[in-house]
Amino acid sequence: MVVNLLQNKENLVNNLINLVETITKEYHQDHLINEIVEEIYEIDKQILVKNATGTKSLSQFISDLAERCPKQFVYSVSNLILLLDDEPYGLRNGVLSAIGFIILNELSEENMSEEKKVIRNQLLDKLEDHIHDVTSFTRGKAVSVWKRLCENSKIPISRIDRIVTLIVERLLDKASYVRKQAIQFLTVFIKVNQFTLHSSNDQLKEFLEKEKTKLDSIVKPLKNTNENSPKNSDEDSNQTTIEDQDNMEINDENKDKENNDDENKENLDNTIIDEDFVPRADLLTKKDESAEEDFSLLDYEKQKRIVKYLENCILISDQIKLALPRVFSIIYTKSSADIQEAIDFFVTAYEYEVNGSIDGTTGLKNVTKEILEDFIKKVEEFRNKGLEKENQSRIENQSKIENEENIENEENIENEEKMDYENTDVEESVEMDDK
Repeated sequence: MVVNLLQNKENLVNNLINLVETITKEYHQDHLINEIVEEIYEIDKQILVKNATGTKSLSQFISDLAERCPKQFVYSVSNLILLLDDEPYGLRNGVLSAIGFIILNELSEENMSEEKKVIRNQLLDKLEDHIHDVTSFTRGKAVSVWKRLCENSKIPISRIDRIVTLIVERLLDKASYVRKQAIQFLTVFIKVNQFTLHSSNDQLKEFLEKEKTKLDSIVKPLKNTNENSPKNSDEDSNQTTIEDQDNMEINDENKDKENNDDENKENLDNTIIDEDFVPRADLLTKKDESAEEDFSLLDYEKQKRIVKYLENCILISDQIKLALPRVFSIIYTKSSADIQEAIDFFVTAYEYEVNGSIDGTTGLKNVTKEILEDFIKKVEEFRNKGLEKENQSRIENQSKIENEENIENEENIENEEKMDYENTDVEESVEMDDK
C-alpha cells in the first residue's frame, strides 16, 4: 500500500515517511522498512523509467527515511544494495543518499561489532563503485555523499587516499555537475582534514624517515625483552610480541584502559584522522625527553600510527598537487558554477597554506586580469556596435526626413501647378463671358 501511494500520490511522501517512522520507532516494527524495500525492489523498473514522478517520490522516501531511521535500515542493506543495479538513475541516487546516512548515523561508532564493520565496508564499496556510474547525476551524487562523510570525518583512513585519487580524476569529468561536486569535496577535505598539506613532499619524506628510525629503535628493545623474559611467568602471559601485534587489528574495544592514558590511541584504522587525537606535523619532530626511556608496546603502537599518518600525508599531498592544475583549468570553462567553485577551492587552499596554492592564486589574478580585459574589450565592441547602430539609425532617419521633404515639395509643386491651371481656366472663362 505504501509503495503504491508513493508511485501515484506525490503529495503524500512526507506523510508516509512520518507514518513509517512512527510505526517503526514507537511500535518497534523494525521489519516494516525491510518489507517496503523488498516491495520497491519487486516493482517493474520499466514502469519507473516512464513514471518520473513516482521515481522521485520513491527516491525521496528512501533517502529521508534512512536519515531518520538508520538503525532500522541496517536490516535492509542486502535489498537496498540490489536497487543500485537497476534503472532509473533517480532511484540509485536515493539509495546512495540513504547509504550515506546509514554510515554516518549508525555505522561510524568506535566500538562496532564485526558484523557492522562488514556491512559498513560493503556500503563503502558500493559508494566507491558509483563514483564511475554511467549516469553523470549518479556520479555526482556519489561524490556528494563522500563529501558529506568527509565533513563529518567518517571516511576510514584505509580508504582516504584511494577516494581522494578517484575524486581528483572526476575533475576531468565531462559533466559540469560532477566536476562541481569533486571540487566541493576537495575544498571540504582541505578544511576538515589534518593531513599536512602545507608541507612539501621532501619535508614529509624527511619526517617519515626520522619517525621510521624512531620506530626501529622501539622495536629492538621490545624484541630483546621478549627474548629474555621467562616463558612460563605470569607476567609473560599478558604480553604480546611484536610479530603477533603486527597481525592484530588495533581495536579500541580491547584497549579501554590504554585509551584513557593517551589521546593518540584512537582507532585510526576505522576513523578518518581527527585533530583531537592525531599528532600535528610540527609536533612530530619533538625530541625525546629521555634517550634511555623504556619503550613499551604502547609506544610501539603509537609510533606505528605516526608512521602511517606520515605515509598518508605523502599520498594525499601528491593527489592535491595533481588536483591544483586541474582545478585551475576549470576556471577557463564557460560554466559560471565551475568557475565559482574553483575560486572557492583556491581561496580555501591558500587559507590553509596548502603547498602550491600560491601559484593558483597568482594565476587567478592573471585570469581575473584577462577576464577584465576581455570584458572591457567586449564592452568596447558593444559600444562600437551601439554607435554604428545609432549612426545607421541616424542616417536612416535623415534619409527618411529628406524623402518626406522631397515628397512634400513634390506635392506642393503639384498643388501649385494645379492652382495655376485652375486660375487659367477661370481667366479664360471670364474672357469668354465678356465677349
